[in-house]
Amino acid sequence: MIAPREFLDTGKKVPVAGRNTFVGRRREVQHAIRTLRDQSGQPQGVLAFGMGNLGKSSLAARVANRLSQLSTAVVVGEVGALSIFETLKDVVLDLPAGTPLDQEQKCNEEIATLQQRLEADPSQAERVYAYLINNLLAGRPVFLVLDDFEQSLETPLPGQDQVHPQSHRLSALLALFRVFAQTQTASRLMITSRYDFSLPGLMAEDPTGFLQREPLNPLPARSRLKQWQAKARAEGKEALLGDTETQKQAAKALEACGGNPGLLDALINPLIAGEAAQAQKAIETIAAFHKDGQIPPPDQDIGDFFQRMALKVYANALTSTEKSALSVACLFSVSVPVPLSAIEAACSEAGIDSPRRAVERLLALGILDDHGMQAGWPGMTERPHCSVNPLARPLAKHLDQNLLPALAQAALPELATAWRDYEGDFPYDLRAVETTMIAMRAAEPEPKILDAAATASVIFLF
Repeated sequence: MIAPREFLDTGKKVPVAGRNTFVGRRREVQHAIRTLRDQSGQPQGVLAFGMGNLGKSSLAARVANRLSQLSTAVVVGEVGALSIFETLKDVVLDLPAGTPLDQEQKCNEEIATLQQRLEADPSQAERVYAYLINNLLAGRPVFLVLDDFEQSLETPLPGQDQVHPQSHRLSALLALFRVFAQTQTASRLMITSRYDFSLPGLMAEDPTGFLQREPLNPLPARSRLKQWQAKARAEGKEALLGDTETQKQAAKALEACGGNPGLLDALINPLIAGEAAQAQKAIETIAAFHKDGQIPPPDQDIGDFFQRMALKVYANALTSTEKSALSVACLFSVSVPVPLSAIEAACSEAGIDSPRRAVERLLALGILDDHGMQAGWPGMTERPHCSVNPLARPLAKHLDQNLLPALAQAALPELATAWRDYEGDFPYDLRAVETTMIAMRAAEPEPKILDAAATASVIFLF
């Protein structure tokens, strides 16, 4: 069916954020729109991926709202040859008012013929989709969204470099990707998924190569505050924003959610409903999870959220090497993205084979949040940065305290190389604080690094 612009799927258990409650993600929305509006002649699509309840569907809804010149159509969950066809067919048959009857009849006949062809021979999918996109929809281009695409993927398994689509969906997906990769029309494709993915097998070209990856990370503190304020206003409870006790509880919720918009909603909904005791219980449950990793059972108030998160799927997907790499990555603070090279150096010191491969696997699953290329100072070389997703940290085993000095010692030079300027100074922000903490844990920190980091930390903090 053709999706309404405000919601991609109004039947979802967790509906996407409406225009009045969607906050943050400006960079991601703008990046996706620039990609989809690319006029270079090279077809473009977007794959937004990240852990559950980070707002991927809400992001797609906002992008759809901005691409008003395109007809939005959505396939939610499991994707198949016929579900793709039915979704595109609905757009084709949604003819403008005043369309001549003979043209409408011809359109219906062509659709019926295409459907019969596809049902009789699924291998005709590419030709059918191409005719829909390049002919029947040439004048009314479509924005097709494959939402919650992880339901069409295999369960991630240890030892995989990438997650693959379920085998019985491969031919239809390959056909769809080829059509969108080659179309000369304005039609575009966007996919939301918990994991990055690839198609198996050896092919001359990657059929998903036209998809620009857009990893979604937890919301920063300012966006969390805006989400709470927007939610209260949308529910007509703006008075709560001035109530001291409610604000104290809200502050705890903003911290406990780890930047996950879905979890923040689950924590503040009781506050908005005036159920302070229930809100406090939920916050305490999350605090316990962060401390000992104990996942709340489904019958608890907050348990439904964790059931949707399916954290055990992530835990079961990791090899022992990847689990060790995750533990090493937790050496760093939760709020500061660090250079990948620092994590890899610490992993090497811990005796982990092929640390780059382990880190890339954690990134593909969304366990490590990809913060892209960052530089310490203007003019410096940019380096890839990442951090452990706050809700994934409890999946990691605690590091042996005896290893910490050696791991910190290995990581420290990488932080200094990435974040110091040409005079050896650190920026006056949390990166200086992080470097100071790592230096204080290191076995034999270089005095110049420790002094420079501590000086910048004092200036920043005081």
